[in-house]
This record gives sequence, C-alpha cells and structure tokens, in this order.
Amino acid sequence: MMDVKNEMKIGVIGGGSIGLFYAANLSKWLPVTVYTRTARQSKAILEEGIALKENGREQRELVCAKQLPDADLIDETFLLVAVKQYHLQGMVPFFRQLSPDVSLLFLQNGMGHLFLLEQLPQKNIYLGTVEHGVLKEQDTIVRVRGRGMTNVSVYRGSQPFLEKFVSHTDGSFPFQFHQNYRKMLLAKLFANAMINPLSAVLKVPNGELIKNPYYYQLLTSMFTELVSVFPEYKSDDIFNKVLDIIRKTAENRSSMLIDLENGRKTEIDAILGYVLKIAEQKQISTPMIQTFYWIIKGLESHLDHGH
Repeated sequence: MMDVKNEMKIGVIGGGSIGLFYAANLSKWLPVTVYTRTARQSKAILEEGIALKENGREQRELVCAKQLPDADLIDETFLLVAVKQYHLQGMVPFFRQLSPDVSLLFLQNGMGHLFLLEQLPQKNIYLGTVEHGVLKEQDTIVRVRGRGMTNVSVYRGSQPFLEKFVSHTDGSFPFQFHQNYRKMLLAKLFANAMINPLSAVLKVPNGELIKNPYYYQLLTSMFTELVSVFPEYKSDDIFNKVLDIIRKTAENRSSMLIDLENGRKTEIDAILGYVLKIAEQKQISTPMIQTFYWIIKGLESHLDHGH
C-alpha cells in the first residue's frame, strides 16, 4: 500500500517570515520543501532546520530546502506562494513554465495580484489570507507574535483538492474556507489599508490607533473612504473586525512600519495602490487614501536615496 505521507508533497516558494512559518508548521504532517532566493538561506535551513520562537520557547522543524530553481526541477503537486506581492510580477514566467497540473495557493497581502492570475495556466489556483503575526529574525528563525488562522478560497479549479490538503492538518494550524474569494480578500484589505499605512506614518504600535483619540479619528476616516470605494462593505461588522485585530495585535508593530524601519520596500502598491486603482475606475475621490499612499511612497524613495 502506498505511504499516505507521500501522496501530497508541498513546496513553499519564499524564505520570508510567512514562507518559513508555513513550511515549519506543515512539515509536521507533510513532506515540505522551501524554495529560497539565495543559496545561503537554503543551505542554512538544510543544516539547522527552521526555528519557531514562541512564548519563550524555541522549536526546530527539519525541512528540505533548495534555491529557487528552474520550473522543471519542481516535483511538488502543491505550491504555497509566500513571496511579497511586489515580487510576483517578475515570477509570472516561472509559473507559466510549471505544469498546468500543479496547484497554487497564493498568500499575499492586498489584491494587486488578482490582475496577474489571469495569465497563469494552472487549473487549480487558490487564494489565502494570513492572520498569523510572524517576524523573520534570521535566515532560519521566525518569531511568532500571535497565531490566528489561514483563510482560503478557490480562485479557479477544484475545491475538493484544497480540502484534501487542509484535511492533513489539525486544529493547531487552522484553515477556514470562504466561498467568495473577493469578499475574503477585501476583509483583509480593509484591515491592511487601515492599520498599516497609519501605523507606519505615525510610527506607533497598532494599539495606539485606538488608544489615541486623534489617531482613532484617522482610522474611522480611512474606513469611511474605503467604504465609499467598496460600498458593499458598509457595515459595522467589518469595522469591528478591524478593531478586533488591532486589539489582538496592540503591542505589535505593523509589517509596513517594520519594512520602513529596515529600509525595505513596503506593500503599499498592493494595498492602497489597488484601492486607488478601483477608486479611479469608479471616479470616486479618496483624498486621505491618496495622501497616505504618497507619504509612504515618499518615505520609500527617501530610503532609496539614503543608501
């Protein structure tokens, strides 16, 4: 009889915090290979495994790792794509060389990548949003600041295949299905659009956006503008969900703030850039979103020149 463990091999594309975190967790149930951009990182992972630092403890998981090769060297049936949104455009040729039978799950912030998926030949394309708070400290070390869940939805293709993948895991690493991928991504986009740019410009941990009454005004104005672009979300429900995320991550610094502090490019184009694109199509004026977009872009270009 075939060994059940070998029926589904998982490849994780990307050696950032999300890629490492998913590889380490999924390796408890399935054979996983992480594909990294540098040979240095894949060598380190092969030698040391991936360490998750959580609640004062450190746990190492042994995972296979390779430098991102040509597409014809990949033999996994299911790939989790965990690179930053702005790296995706350059990877389209890579995905197009892969077999159409390889299933892809994209775990990006924002919604900019929806424009790219049309160009891909794969029959099964899935989308996910990540509610875990994780931070990469070194090539093989990830600090887990808070566990949440992974929301998943079918962009096109077979839902049973995605369910089969999820059925391998247990409640310690939960997945939740959503019928409507747009709705799932928009809920996450609202949270990203409200929390990330504000915390990055104001240079404060997430919780300050509620604690400080003036920052809270900014938060509600941002929500009002987002709703003007996506009126189907004009509910207290979404606003309260964002407040809930802020409370849960009150001590955390947002990924956008951390990116700017470390001189890295942010995902502002995938988040507010996407909103501005839709606002322009609908001819809706969004002065506040536009302003925060320009400020973050300005801070980014300041980084380019500073180096």
